[in-house]
Amino acid sequence: MACATTSNKPRNQLGIQIKPSLSTLTRSDFESGKKISLPQNYNQENYKKLVLRVDVEAGKNSCLQSKGCPTALNIPNLTERMLAEVAKLKRFKVVNRNTAQKGKQAELRYQASGLTRDEGQVEIGEELNADYGLTINLSFGVEEFRRSYKNFLYYTVLMTYQIQNFETGEIIESDTAEGRAKRTIIRLSSGEQIGGFNRDDVGSVNSVMIEASTNALKIIANKLGNKLPIGCQVTAIFGTNMSCNKGYQEGFMGKQMVTIYYDYNGIDFPIAVAEVSPGAHKTSGTIVAWNDNPDKYIQDAVQRIKSDPSFAKHNELFAVSLRMPLPPEWDNNYKD
Repeated sequence: MACATTSNKPRNQLGIQIKPSLSTLTRSDFESGKKISLPQNYNQENYKKLVLRVDVEAGKNSCLQSKGCPTALNIPNLTERMLAEVAKLKRFKVVNRNTAQKGKQAELRYQASGLTRDEGQVEIGEELNADYGLTINLSFGVEEFRRSYKNFLYYTVLMTYQIQNFETGEIIESDTAEGRAKRTIIRLSSGEQIGGFNRDDVGSVNSVMIEASTNALKIIANKLGNKLPIGCQVTAIFGTNMSCNKGYQEGFMGKQMVTIYYDYNGIDFPIAVAEVSPGAHKTSGTIVAWNDNPDKYIQDAVQRIKSDPSFAKHNELFAVSLRMPLPPEWDNNYKD
């Protein structure tokens, strides 16, 4: 592989961003008067934990030539780690056909050797049918920027990805996401490295690439959450307290914002926005703001819900997520 590119360009002119830009909504957005609406692509058929097939690919020549190639990199280990990271998105049941088949075949061969008991032997049964497919192609690069004796290495992972609805065959998202991570090395004026990050150690390079990859995955996960929002049926509203019938076992993740809407004669009216936290099989939260849209049907529903604690039991009320929280491990384990 080629050496990393080097630049003397001042840091404030580089424009290199480590922390990814994400589309998020918080409680304060609605307390400040943001309009209450329904997200795009919400679908009550998807108000469950979706099965997501993930394929991660990276070839031997997956080098970003404009940035130079890392000299030490274990691509198979990195692709497997990316599958594990995607599995942390509790919105999905993640399946990897290649790994699953290899594991089952290996266990069947071992049991057929006669070294195990006859009872309880594995049989290959039916696997989960994937609802959606996520295909990711990885490319890698590294750039070095000189700062006197202390130089910065910026490792980059470019993910070219697409998300497909297997039932319809529609590609619902196709884009790229770039993640970066920074490391420091110490050089003498002669150019000799005397300290800092070991760019020739495979384990160290894979570690920084996982960090960069996770930053790219944050972008993809953010778009996945926007494209495939989770939802539930509201079971109760008392004052500003609400609950619904699905939790993290059904695909809700951490604390997040939801829009509560009223399904009236096939028309969905956004009624309020709430901040919720999931339990195992139900989600509870607090209503942050009621919809002040003057529409007669919306205001009629708002007043009826406020005055009648049993309204949710006898009417079609739902809540749908606004964005998807990211796994807390991504921020706790991979610091900039």
